[in-house]
Amino acid sequence: MNWMKTLPIRFARTRFVTAIIPMALILGLASANMAKAGAVYEFSLPADGAVGTLDIKLTFPALLPTGALSVIPLTGSQVTSVTSGTPIDLATSAIGIEVTPTTTLFGVALLNAAQALVLLNVTAPSGASPGDFFVFSRTPAGTGAFTSTAGTVTSDSVLGTSTPVGTLDVSETSVPEPSSALFLTFGLMGISSWRLRRRSA
Repeated sequence: MNWMKTLPIRFARTRFVTAIIPMALILGLASANMAKAGAVYEFSLPADGAVGTLDIKLTFPALLPTGALSVIPLTGSQVTSVTSGTPIDLATSAIGIEVTPTTTLFGVALLNAAQALVLLNVTAPSGASPGDFFVFSRTPAGTGAFTSTAGTVTSDSVLGTSTPVGTLDVSETSVPEPSSALFLTFGLMGISSWRLRRRSA
């Protein structure tokens, strides 16, 4: 085929690509709406005697409001990561969290594969409230790092102290919605194509 005869076709394709790149760019960037902020609660403890360090991260759709005690197994969807210096059995371990107007209470019930007690906050004798959970002074909307003001634990292992100091780091995150992320990808592809075309021009 004579290459001269293909020039009109190639020119039309070039004009089409040139026109569609800005459209993809505009649609992609304009449609990249951010999803509603999620909330991350990261609880950590230092090593305590024979029990190693502990870090548990929970993720929720939003900051937790005040409410009753919630017991969450470590295999729950809210648990996004668990790091423990002492082996624990995720299937039989759980955490408890309760938010009040002035405090956030956090407790652990951690067992190993032999079902020996790694670490436990024993609830108050009445069972009405988590009386010996780790207590963090914060309002439901509070974010940042908080240090526990109380908290008592027990273990089948030898502990250095029954009242270790815990840390609770609360933060909010936001990510593009799935559909918006797709449009954003098209937009970024448009930018890349546009830049490559300018360089080759």
